[in-house]
Order: sequence, then C-alpha cells, then structure tokens
Amino acid sequence: MKKFLKVVGAIVAVLILAFFALAAYFYFNPELGEEELTPQQVEIQKIYDAIETQTGNINIESIDQITSVVVPIAKQWVTGAFPILAGRTPNSLSVLEQDAFTLKVTEEYANSNMTDDDSLEISVAIERLGGVTFCPDADVFLKYSRGGLYTLEYLHTAIHELLHALTCETTISKTFPAVWEEYFTDYFTIRVLSKNIGMNADIIAISPEGVEIVRHLSRLIGDKELFNIYLTKDGIAFKRLVDNALGRGSYEALYADMDIVFRQSDYTYIENGEGEENGTASNPRVDEAQKRIDARLNPGQRY
Repeated sequence: MKKFLKVVGAIVAVLILAFFALAAYFYFNPELGEEELTPQQVEIQKIYDAIETQTGNINIESIDQITSVVVPIAKQWVTGAFPILAGRTPNSLSVLEQDAFTLKVTEEYANSNMTDDDSLEISVAIERLGGVTFCPDADVFLKYSRGGLYTLEYLHTAIHELLHALTCETTISKTFPAVWEEYFTDYFTIRVLSKNIGMNADIIAISPEGVEIVRHLSRLIGDKELFNIYLTKDGIAFKRLVDNALGRGSYEALYADMDIVFRQSDYTYIENGEGEENGTASNPRVDEAQKRIDARLNPGQRY
C-alpha cells in the first residue's frame, strides 16, 4: 500500500511540476497561447479599437444607452459629414428589445400592402435586421439584441438607418429602386465611419461589394453628384449620368446585374445559414453578374 501511495504521489508531483512549467512557459511567451489572427481579422480589430476610442470605450448594456449615447453620436457624425442633413430629423426613432422589434417590424411591413412574394422575403430577413426605416414617414426602429456588444454594432446600424430617415422623400420614388437605396446608404455609412475614425472602414460594410461598386460610380460621376442623387432619389438623373459616363444602355444593363447581386447573394446567405465560409456561399448567377458589373466599371480588367 505504501509503495502504491508513493507511486501515486510521484505521479501527482510530476503532473504539478509539468503544470507549473507550462504555465511559466506561456507566461513568458504569451503570444504562443493566442490564436493567430488573419489579416482581415486584424483590420477589423483596428476598426473596433478606433471606434471604441472615439466613443469612450462603452459597452452597450441597455436600451437607454443606445438612445442616450449611440444615437446622438450617430446624428453628430452623419450631420458632420453631410451638413445639408443637419436640419432634418426622423419622424420617430424607437429602440426595441429583439422580440418586440420583430413583432413591430412585421406589423409595419404587413401594413405597407406588400405583395405575397415580398412578405415571404421579409419574414425571412427580419431576424437579420439590426434596424429598419419606413419611408416616406421616416420612422426608425433599432433593435437591442443583447448586452455586452461593442458600440460599433449599434453605431453602424444607427448611422445607416439615420441616413435612410434623413433622406426620405415625401413620396417613395419609383425611379430609385431598393438596390440603389441600400447600396448608396451602405456607401455613405462607410464614408461617415471612415471620416470619424481616420481609417478605411470598407471591410465592415454590410455589402463590401456594393460599396465598391458605388465607389466606382462615384469616380465616374462625382461624389457630390452621387450624394445629390441619393438625397433627391432622382433615378432619372442617375440613369442619364451613368449612360453619359458608360454609354447608352449602360444603366439598364448595370441595374439588371446589380439587382441580381443585391437579391440573390442575400438569399444565398439566408438559405445556407452560416454558409460554407465566413457566412457566405457561392451563387453562380451572382458570380456571373458581379463579373459583368466589374467589366463595365473596370474595362481594362481581365477575368
């Protein structure tokens, strides 16, 4: 028995020594205990750090913080980037718990006389929304998902929805469809974030591809003209500018492919859950449309 206890004691002693040795090793070599980040993750972390520095390192733990901290910062940043919006305000702005948000937004969409196809798409997409704006009334609803999220998640959404609300027209323009409204809003949201953190924030765009496409259009027709189109929702003027820059008929061809990318890439994501890689999955129709768009905007590029 004594011999057995000695053996057990020796094993325990060896294990304790091994534990302390490993602990000491990782203490003096902390980088070995950390998972190596990809270049993309490093870039995203820099943006998170910059946002936290700019907003006082506040973790959002309640709805009140979104209303009292995030929304005022979002308004300040938006109107600082686009002073012409300074005199405009949303009709209403509400922050709701996740379940209340889903219920309210579903109800609002149902009241907007959508087609059956639209209602099916919306019912799938609502859970993924962080906020929504209903125009022409400019009613904004932001979702409070949970505590512990960094300011960036809520600030990004608030800026995006405020841009929708502050550029709402009294009637919804039939010449400025959803694909342009969303991609323009995403582009100007990233412009606002980048301006205020002092670095390019494209990587955290809702649709980085959409932002890049709108940036190409901005280079062709001018950023001031592009923002004026967004402000007035003048799709006819936008069509004329695109055709003048790229040739007659270019707008219709570009829009047809943009609509494919806008709608089908989004629903590929939904149908595949988290997707195969980083929440996305390949969609051949989208890939081909994206190539045609890139070829029009970058005529010298080969595929």
